Amino acid sequence: MAEKRDYYEVLGVAKDADDAAIKKAYREIAKKYHPDINPSAEAAEIFKEASEAYSVLSDKEKRAQYDQFGHAAFDGSGGGYGGGFSGFSGDMGDIFGDIFGDLFGGGRSRRNDGPMKGANLRTAVRITFDESVKGCEKELKLNLKDPCPTCHGSGAKPGTSPITCPKCQGRGQITITQQSMFGMVRNVQVCPDCHGSGKIIKDKCPDCRGTGYQTKLKNIQVTIPAGIDNGQSIRIRGKGEPGINGGEWGDLLVEVAVSQHPIFRRQDYDIFSTVPVSFVQAALGATIRIDTIDGQVEYELKAGTQTDTQVRLRGKGVPSLRNKNVRGDHYVTFVVQVPTSMTKEQKEALKAFDEAMNGKTTANTTTTKKKHPIKDFFEKDKDKQVAVASMTKMVAQIIILENIESGNIKWSDVVTASKNAADMGGSQIYLAANEKMTVRDLFKGISMASANDAVVAMAEYIAGSEDKFVKKMNDKVKKLGLKNTVFKNATGLDEDGHFSSAYDMAIIARTLLSHQEILEFSGVYEDYLRVNTPNKFWLVNTNKLVRTYNGADGLKTGHTDNAKYCLAVTAKRDGMRLIAIVLGEDNAKVRNSEAAQLLDYGFNNKQIQLIKKSTDEIKKIKLDKATEKSITIVPKYDVSILKDKGISNTKYKTSVKVDKIVLPLKKGDVVGKISVLDNNKVVATQDLVATKNVDKLNFFQLFMKNITKISSGIL
Repeated sequence: MAEKRDYYEVLGVAKDADDAAIKKAYREIAKKYHPDINPSAEAAEIFKEASEAYSVLSDKEKRAQYDQFGHAAFDGSGGGYGGGFSGFSGDMGDIFGDIFGDLFGGGRSRRNDGPMKGANLRTAVRITFDESVKGCEKELKLNLKDPCPTCHGSGAKPGTSPITCPKCQGRGQITITQQSMFGMVRNVQVCPDCHGSGKIIKDKCPDCRGTGYQTKLKNIQVTIPAGIDNGQSIRIRGKGEPGINGGEWGDLLVEVAVSQHPIFRRQDYDIFSTVPVSFVQAALGATIRIDTIDGQVEYELKAGTQTDTQVRLRGKGVPSLRNKNVRGDHYVTFVVQVPTSMTKEQKEALKAFDEAMNGKTTANTTTTKKKHPIKDFFEKDKDKQVAVASMTKMVAQIIILENIESGNIKWSDVVTASKNAADMGGSQIYLAANEKMTVRDLFKGISMASANDAVVAMAEYIAGSEDKFVKKMNDKVKKLGLKNTVFKNATGLDEDGHFSSAYDMAIIARTLLSHQEILEFSGVYEDYLRVNTPNKFWLVNTNKLVRTYNGADGLKTGHTDNAKYCLAVTAKRDGMRLIAIVLGEDNAKVRNSEAAQLLDYGFNNKQIQLIKKSTDEIKKIKLDKATEKSITIVPKYDVSILKDKGISNTKYKTSVKVDKIVLPLKKGDVVGKISVLDNNKVVATQDLVATKNVDKLNFFQLFMKNITKISSGIL
C-alpha cells in the first residue's frame, strides 16, 4: 500500500494555516475534482484524498492529534485516537452548504429576482508626471449603454410587457437534484430561459432587440485628483453596466498610468532628483537654482559640499489625496562634476591649489603631456573602420524619410511583413509572417526598439528586397561623400565587410537630423504598438539618455558581439545642437557615460556663431531651356562656426561657388558650395542645394517657347 501524503501537502497549505485558509484550499480542490464536475477516476481519488485531509484538519481535536502523531493518530499505531479515517465529522449538509453553496446549493436555494447592481467597467488613461502631482481634467471617449428610448429599458415591444419565466417561476434559478457519492446533492443553477432575470420577453423591442439598452459613443470628463499615483483608479459612479431587475448601475473604474519624468522620481508622496554642481560651486559654495515640480527655487549651497549630499525641500513633494494642503518633501542629491577638459592655465592653477592644500611646492620636473580622451577620440579614431551594429539603421531611416517626403510612400501605408522579415533575429517587435502594420508603426519600431524585423519589412516594401535596399543605402553613403562606410545588410547584424567610422556616423546622424520628423520618434522614451489588440506591445527607447540627459532627443543605439555597444546621441541646449558618437564600448553603462561626457564637453566649452541659416537665400540662378526661369539656392544645413565659450562674435567673409547646372534638378540636389573665411583662411564650408524640382524642357515645350518668343518679337 502506498504511503499516505501529508494532509497539509494534499491541501497545499502551510502547517500554521488558519481555518479559513484550509477551507479555501479544500473549496478550490472540490471545484475542480468533485465527481459531479469531473467524472474521471483520477479526479475521484484526488477528491477523496482532499476530503480525508479536510475532515482531519478542519477539526481542532483531530488536527492536534495529527500534528503530534501524524497518520498514526488514526490508524491505531500511534498514541492518538485510533480507528482510522471515518469520513466527515459534523453535519454533511453544513459542509456542502458552506463550502459548495455556489456549486451544489448546500440544501438552500436563493432567489435571484431581486435588484442587483450592474457590473463595473474598466478603462485606462495616461497622464504626465506633472499632471499626476497637480491634477488635471481628461476627456475619454467610451462606448456606454443608455436605456432604450423606445421601450424605456424594458426590452419589450411598445404596448407589451415581460412575463414571469414559467421555468423558474420568476426565481431566476432552477434546482437539479443529483445522486453523488455523498448522497443526494442539490445543484442550483441560473435559469437557462431567463438567464437569471426571472422575466421573459416574448415580443422584443425592435430598436434594442430586447436588451433594453443602446450603446453610444460618449465623451466622459474625468477629474484626476492631485497626488494620484501610477496604477491607482478613479471611480465614476453610475457609468458602468446597467443593473439587473431595477438594480443600480455599475461604476466606471479609470486606471491611471503615469509616465516617467526625465528628472523626478516619486516614492509615496516624496519626490527625488539629482542636481549636478560644479567643482568650484561645491568647494566655495554658491546660490544655485533647483528644478522642482512648482518651478525653480534658489538654494544656498554650502561651501565644502561633498558629492551625494542630500537635502530636503519641505513641502515640495506630492500632495496627499486625502488633504491637498498636505504635501510630501523633495529630496535633492548633489553630484559634484569633475571637469573633463581644462586649459593649460586651468591645470596649472588646479595643481597649485592641490599643492597648497597638501603643503607641497611645485617641482621643476618634466611630465609627459597626455592627450585629453575627447580630443584624442576625434583626432585619432574618427576614421577608423569598425562595426557599428544597429547604427546602420540611421541610413535606412534617411531613405524611408526621403521616400515619405517625395510622396513615394505615406505614413498610413499598410505593409505586409514577409516570412523573411518575421524571421529576423536580434532586436525586434516580433512581426508575424503576413502581419500588417503601418509605415508609421514600423518606423516607430525601428527608431525606438531598433527592430530588425521592422527595418527589413520596410526595405522590402520600398525596394522589393533587402539587397536592393542595401544598394540604395550604399548609394546614399557615396552621395554624402563618406569614404569609410560600406553596408552589407539593412540591420547592422555582424557581417564581413560591413563597417563605418565615428566621423561617417556623425555625418549620417547630421543628415538624419535634417529630417525633422525623426525627433518625433527618436525622442520618445516609451510608446505602444498594436494598440487596441490583445497583442499590445510596449516599446521602450533603447537610448536611455533620452530620459536621463538634459536636452537629449535622439538618435540611435547599436549592439552586436563584434561591434560591442555603440551610440549616436543628439542633444539641444540654448539653441545649440550637438551630436556625440561612441563606438565599441564594453557595456551600455560605459557607452552612455562616454556619450554624456562628450556632450558635456561641447556644452560646457563651446558656443555657436551662426553665419547663415539653412533657409537663407544665397543666390538666384537664371536657367535656360528649363521649366523654371530661375532657381533659388540655400545652404543644406545652417552655416555656423563652433568656437570656445567666451569669445565674442567675429565678422567673417563668405565665398560662393556655383557648379554647372545639369538638368533635371531635384529639391535638395547639391549645386554649389559656400565657404566661410577668416583672414582669407577657410574655416567652414557647406553645400548649397536647390529649393525645388526643375525639369528640362522637352522638344515640344522648347518649340512652343521659341514660337512665343517669335510672336512677341524677341527672336
